Amino acid sequence: MAKSRLNFGTLYTNGDSWTAGHFIAPKLKKKGVKDCNDKRNDSYRLKYAWPAFTAFRLGVNVVNGAHAGASNDGIVRSTINDINELLKTTPAKDIYAIIGWSSPERKDFFYKNEY
Repeated sequence: MAKSRLNFGTLYTNGDSWTAGHFIAPKLKKKGVKDCNDKRNDSYRLKYAWPAFTAFRLGVNVVNGAHAGASNDGIVRSTINDINELLKTTPAKDIYAIIGWSSPERKDFFYKNEY
């Protein structure tokens, strides 16, 4: 019999492909999808990435804000935005964050109003 876990908070994670998961659903692969960050792939890749397993073991909700290929610049920027959004529905005392930093060689550049 599995032990019951108390749901005591939300685990927020961010990072690059190590945190986001780089897996592509077999059905989508057959349709020619090659980008693991494709929104149609989220439900597949997110359940196999380490944050989902960690949250399950801790008995908490998970919000995975990671993006495969992310730079540290992007990780900082999206973490600030994501946590601010999360604070609208979750008390700060109930948020736990783990950030998986990327390689320092990855940089964001602003070009034509996009990163």
